[in-house]
Amino acid sequence: MASGPTYTATLPVSNPTASFWQSEPDSVISNHQSHGLPTSADVVIIGAGISGAFIAHRLLTDQSPNRPKSVLMLEARAAVSGATGRNGGHIKPDCYRGFTAYSKLHGPEVAVAQCTFEAVNHRETLAYIRENGLDDEIDLIEYRSADVYLTENTWKAGLASYNGFKEAGGDVSEITVLPKAEAEEKLRIKSCFGAITFPASSLWPYKLAMALIRESLESGLQLEANTPVLKVSRADSEHDSWTVATSRGNIIANKVIHATNGYASHLLPELDGRIIPLKGHVAAIAPPPAYVDLPLSTSFAFVSDENYDYLIQRPGPQKYLIWGGGEGAHPNGPEGGYGDCDDSFAVTEVLDFIKKGPSRTFKGWQESLESPSSGVRDSVPFAWSGIMGLSKDLLPFIGELPGKPGQYLIGGYHGHGMARVFLSTKAFCDLFLGQAIDPRVPSPYFDLESRLREPVDMSKVGDIL
Repeated sequence: MASGPTYTATLPVSNPTASFWQSEPDSVISNHQSHGLPTSADVVIIGAGISGAFIAHRLLTDQSPNRPKSVLMLEARAAVSGATGRNGGHIKPDCYRGFTAYSKLHGPEVAVAQCTFEAVNHRETLAYIRENGLDDEIDLIEYRSADVYLTENTWKAGLASYNGFKEAGGDVSEITVLPKAEAEEKLRIKSCFGAITFPASSLWPYKLAMALIRESLESGLQLEANTPVLKVSRADSEHDSWTVATSRGNIIANKVIHATNGYASHLLPELDGRIIPLKGHVAAIAPPPAYVDLPLSTSFAFVSDENYDYLIQRPGPQKYLIWGGGEGAHPNGPEGGYGDCDDSFAVTEVLDFIKKGPSRTFKGWQESLESPSSGVRDSVPFAWSGIMGLSKDLLPFIGELPGKPGQYLIGGYHGHGMARVFLSTKAFCDLFLGQAIDPRVPSPYFDLESRLREPVDMSKVGDIL
């Protein structure tokens, strides 16, 4: 039984805010439907985001005897309209900072494995994108990211995690610690206590998911967008098949894969308090001339006592800053977004905080903005919200649901979806197809039995987000 407050998800709302990533929609795939809803499928995937896209692609191209006979993907709204189409646009591995929190919950061995996994997942994701010739299509840029610590408390905590990871045997060869003066000079930061940098990248996640779905459609995927799932129930007491009830009719499926992340508890009440919806906010901010002529050379996180903000600068002529975070500015405090599944609006106070972020943070930003030649006056062409899936113990869930043979779960990325999803979905498919699982994926990911049974400690949910 979950302790404390509950945060059961709802269905996605029908009128979400418009994100920058969806400004170039795929007109064919976005609202793709067949003329009539199929009445049966071997495998039904619920959720057309990056998890569902990777899984469908793998299942339909696998050559093993266990390959599904048919795969049907259901999405409540347009394809890739959830978190994958609403995030910060980067792969930013937590390669050291979460070590302390992971250690408290799972022990130092798992903590080292988890930090190492995100760095490895980043490298493997880049390799996959390049091997498949997608790097130009999705604006892939490889660089370093900087965790910039804005308070003494967070700087001490960041160093403690770095040192703990190193002392426990973690590889820090690609991680660099910058003291205050060096960080402020190299990163163009007005004031900080220090920074830690490491390899990362940015991309257009919506286009990556769309590319995968497009190829899967050519391989036989049936995609039904704008088809919300209302309930999943046992179809036959003598067989392990399931009835997937949708707004357009029922489907009988041998296996059901829940790839809905923050929305998972809507159909799986046992996940209430295990995967917790969190509404996040992001804005695209037009830079002044000083930051167009000389763009930022890294991506960022800005870590303070109440906020964890994240930032990339886009390529191309506009060079928008994509800035997310601001949870500490929520009228109800940093936890104000917990349980909120309504991405049809953004919280004004949070957006105001985000919009002022560049002027608050970067040297010369405000001066360039106010120069007569600027032509930019706090231009924010896109501002949106989206729903993340926090995990009760910081780690994703991968596997067959206890007591529900034939129903599977992948989700609870805890705001680190792009830093975890590629190898997580690969491991999911290995498990699903009865193949050997990559040992680099931390073993707790697969322990649904005990992790879903254990009581929830809400005080630990946000330790690394």
